[in-house]
Amino acid sequence: MTPHQFRVYDVSLDTARALCDAHGVAAPTRIRRVPKGEVSAVFLLELADGSGAVLKAYLRHQNPAALVTEHAVIGYLHRHSDLPVPAWTRLDLSRDVLAWPLALMECRPGVDADDLWPRLEPADAARLVRGCGRMLSALHRVGCHAAELSDSGLAPAENWAEREEHEFATAVRRLTDQGWLDPYLLERAQQVWDQGRSVRATPFAPVLMHGDYQLWNLRVDPHTLQPLGLLDWGQAALGPASADVRDMELNLFLDRPRLRREFWHGYGSGDPDERELERLRQAALCRALSLLAAYWGPTQSITPASVWHLLAPWSEQMDEG
Repeated sequence: MTPHQFRVYDVSLDTARALCDAHGVAAPTRIRRVPKGEVSAVFLLELADGSGAVLKAYLRHQNPAALVTEHAVIGYLHRHSDLPVPAWTRLDLSRDVLAWPLALMECRPGVDADDLWPRLEPADAARLVRGCGRMLSALHRVGCHAAELSDSGLAPAENWAEREEHEFATAVRRLTDQGWLDPYLLERAQQVWDQGRSVRATPFAPVLMHGDYQLWNLRVDPHTLQPLGLLDWGQAALGPASADVRDMELNLFLDRPRLRREFWHGYGSGDPDERELERLRQAALCRALSLLAAYWGPTQSITPASVWHLLAPWSEQMDEG
């Protein structure tokens, strides 16, 4: 499935009405495609009762695993936290209507944080980032009850390092085959990765990780900038807390390092120790190469320069914050 195919995928208002009726949701009066998302076609529905809903059709290999995980984690968080996740979700894995697994869920209030971001003054950007830190800290303080999560498809904590190893090796192999990235950069990345193996293998206290924690998965109040919704739980996993900051690091802090300290201030733990910072760097490096391989080139946020930046001495990068 190519990005172009994601963009042209569509759902009619009549189809959305049939889906909502089948799942006991008020009839939609308007449907709008959201021009975001890599593995899901996402639509916003305005409902007849004045509320809103989100329709997600999961397009990757018609595999419903991510939707099942998202549905289970949202239910788990309702039972064990007051985090602002969608109040309700409905799964439909039958493929009878759309030929794709889909989910209907509440539309959280507010606006997408990444839509606000380009217009924010520095003080407001710092305030928003502190709120992001507080939100992630609240998630990481939620207990991990393995028995409740056993049927969710959530990746277990003890496999975190193994999963990272597999993802990194796959990304390097694909980038080598693609041939567009500087071979010396790949060689240096492999060296840094090998040097971090002992850190990745160091035991950690597992937390419930969001797995894709970044601005476009946060809904915020446009006036106060306080987070009102945390979305897209399909990549949730159990693992080390510091690794869950990888996407904020790649998408924000590499370009605006002064915001890094604001984030950790909001998180409430001060700067992480050297071991956790190195674990974060390893996770960010793995993610960066994986995205470059998936897109066969630079993305809007991740470029070869991002990788070079991650290969510099990590202590110097933290000092920039």
